[in-house]
Amino acid sequence: EPPDQRSGLEVVGGCSSHLSPRLPPDVARASHRLDILLVPSDPTPQTPRDLRRLLEALVCEGVLAPEHGPGLHPQRWVSGGFARLWIDAPGRPVLFANRQGGFSVHCPETGGLITGAFSEAWSARRSSTGPGLGCPACGRRHTLTEVVGRPPLAVGAVALVTSDAGAASLRPGIIERVEAACGPVQVVLRRG
Repeated sequence: EPPDQRSGLEVVGGCSSHLSPRLPPDVARASHRLDILLVPSDPTPQTPRDLRRLLEALVCEGVLAPEHGPGLHPQRWVSGGFARLWIDAPGRPVLFANRQGGFSVHCPETGGLITGAFSEAWSARRSSTGPGLGCPACGRRHTLTEVVGRPPLAVGAVALVTSDAGAASLRPGIIERVEAACGPVQVVLRRG
């Protein structure tokens, strides 16, 4: 095997003086942006304030800069750092889900595909909890928050967003720290 292939580099344009890294297919490339969203499962009116306090603490620790960009130590939050860490609080329930490549929705009872029924129920909704959707897979009614998204999705009124994350998971202990501030969260990975 030629030395350039063993090193993980490939020859570009037939000239060995122009080498570029060869990445496995599951590694994000520069054209992909990955956001990690932490969506509180049961937010209260105080949740945005509690998350702001967490962000203020992260500024003091050097993880975050005052304008929500990376501080001196963004790798303490996520390996590879991030471009921005911010609170998305649209003021009403929204669907936090993958953008590039989409998602599918499945029955929580049978695992059957119910994306179409979910889409119709989401379009007709008045709230994230009711009346929900009549499930074509099991015949029962489910709230929009009970369904299973692949990749995971969440319905919520607030999210802590790590934009352009350098890795697909946060450092150990980070989710627990966020949950200490605002209660249980759902993790949503969003490519876009």
